Amino acid sequence: TQYRRVYLEFDVQRYDKYNRQLAYVYLDKSGTRMLNRLLLERDLARILFLGPNRRYERLFYQTAS
Repeated sequence: TQYRRVYLEFDVQRYDKYNRQLAYVYLDKSGTRMLNRLLLERDLARILFLGPNRRYERLFYQTAS
């Protein structure tokens, strides 16, 4: 297994009520390869918005449709 560095982008709320970290995950430093979006494109993830974290709501729904 190869380890990769990932880059996290946080929205308004960094943790949920269960103390889970909420972040957008990028595979590159430039921010062009978002893991969250890649998982949606491959139907390996579902959309769930928690609280005020909605920065990429439109992008995710466009990707999933």
